[in-house]
Amino acid sequence: MKSLLKKNLCRVTLALFFVLTLPFAAQAQKEILLYSTDFTDWNAIAEDDAKTADLNCGGVGGAGFIVAKGSKPVLTPSGASFCFNNSTSALTFRPFTFISGGAVEITVNVNKKNKTLILSGATVLSSTIDAQPTTPVPTSTIAGATFTSGSNLGTQTITYIISGSGAQTLKLSSTAKCGEIDLKSIKVYSGVGSVPYVVCTDYPQAPASGLSLSGTAAGAAVTKNLNIKAYNITGDVTLSFSGTGATRFSSTSMTIPMASAKLGIPVPITFTPSIKPGIANAIATFASTGVASPYPVSLTGLTATGAAPEIITDTATIPFYALTVSEVTNTLDIAGVNLAGDLTLALSGPNAAQFALSTTSYTKADATVGKTLTITYTGDGTFPSTQTATLTISSPGAAQVKVPLVGYTTETRPTLYDLSFVVDPLGSGIVSTSPHGTKFANNTKVNVTVTPEKGYYVTKWSDIGVSGKTARTIQVGDKHKGQITITLSNTCKTCDCSPGGCASPQGNLVAYDVPQSQITDNSLAVSWSAVNGASSYMVTVYNADNSIKTTIPINSGTTTSTTITGLDKYTAYKYSVETTGGVTPAQNSGIKGPYRTTGHTSICQ
Repeated sequence: MKSLLKKNLCRVTLALFFVLTLPFAAQAQKEILLYSTDFTDWNAIAEDDAKTADLNCGGVGGAGFIVAKGSKPVLTPSGASFCFNNSTSALTFRPFTFISGGAVEITVNVNKKNKTLILSGATVLSSTIDAQPTTPVPTSTIAGATFTSGSNLGTQTITYIISGSGAQTLKLSSTAKCGEIDLKSIKVYSGVGSVPYVVCTDYPQAPASGLSLSGTAAGAAVTKNLNIKAYNITGDVTLSFSGTGATRFSSTSMTIPMASAKLGIPVPITFTPSIKPGIANAIATFASTGVASPYPVSLTGLTATGAAPEIITDTATIPFYALTVSEVTNTLDIAGVNLAGDLTLALSGPNAAQFALSTTSYTKADATVGKTLTITYTGDGTFPSTQTATLTISSPGAAQVKVPLVGYTTETRPTLYDLSFVVDPLGSGIVSTSPHGTKFANNTKVNVTVTPEKGYYVTKWSDIGVSGKTARTIQVGDKHKGQITITLSNTCKTCDCSPGGCASPQGNLVAYDVPQSQITDNSLAVSWSAVNGASSYMVTVYNADNSIKTTIPINSGTTTSTTITGLDKYTAYKYSVETTGGVTPAQNSGIKGPYRTTGHTSICQ
């Protein structure tokens, strides 16, 4: 390395000259990271498509570039290789909003003849190059917005300091014939000037960026830091959480003292894993008095089964409803924890050709923050028809995950109903449905399961009133559609508030203990108090973990006992009773038990 530096003393000295003479004010314009992408980590793209289409790097940060026709981007291990054929060939950035000037930092790999790279769309105040040569070659030069390299320069970082504020669209181009160059990375910064501003220095203000934390089901909380810095503020910085998974995140620094924020400070973000594997998404927002644009950072919390590689997604059947030869789409959230490699996605099955995926792979880094896959179904040429396929998701060392897909083709589009579920309070439970989704054809039977978080239990469903049920089968139609709210409570009365939930007693309905004399190998004889005005009851039988085993309707208000049959020997069961007619609001007894059936056989025979 020393010999290379000696041989290239002139070039290195020139690079240092640019750095040392750069005005301090221009340096200060690299304060807020607006955008960052690493071209070496882009997902594979089709060259023909990339000539005129938006390039998408699968969430690493590169979405939003437009490549002019003829630029021919080719992905290589050293970056994205662009051949700018003429003055109209260019790589156009999406617009960026600069607060007070800014900077564009581009790292390139030059391994062939002399190259020219021009940044346009903004006034360049000054520029600098930081050469890292691999072979002795002529030095690079910068004149205004034009960077001209020598041959085989290896990796270089070029920084363009720009002026102005507001939205600006930048463009990279070249005047050289086929000025091919490998772009390794691009970063876009904004200055702050005198504007009050709060920023997270770890992540640019972009939807694809954010913090990912993972833990095991019902396991210990995990914590990582976000580095926060404030400029020109006149008060403390506050932190808030929002989004569907907000309750799974917390911090011991919800208020950050102004002095500490101005110096820059790490802020701990804690994720508390759920009671079952899944994905929790939220937004951490940092704000302060006078700050016009609070700074959001996306958060992803992944709950895994254990420490082994694991793919996390919903495995319920995904339905598609299409007319003849028409396309419909559905989405699936996918994530991975403890992965040893990338995720691969493949379709199989008798009608796999009728389905298509938005991508066939996610990098390990993408999977860690969670991705949303789009699946497209094209209706069959005949109708009515039902077509099936299987989506298989794989990663080295992880158990394969298979998701059933089913497409329905009809002559006329079936009546589709919106059906979705929310829990109240937010974060008190997890709702899963089978089939997957929020739109279903009329009369579709949807199995709904609520898994209460630790300490919570179901108390009411908005469509049926008071009920402690944690699982139901709903037939979609006029009576069951729209958004259904499931209310849970964490204030128990005379019930078991263990993980899995329980039902809280309501009104005068009391379920009695089951005496041992009423328990056999496969049955429990249960009884309850009569409720004045009740015309019917429902007895719900639970397994030991509070999952529902079966329900028994009692179609008489005067019947106050029944025998639960079909049970397994020497197995623990619980039960509850609720009124289902004649009483408003409905009453429930709360869960009683557990009671263990007889029939235990000694292993010594």
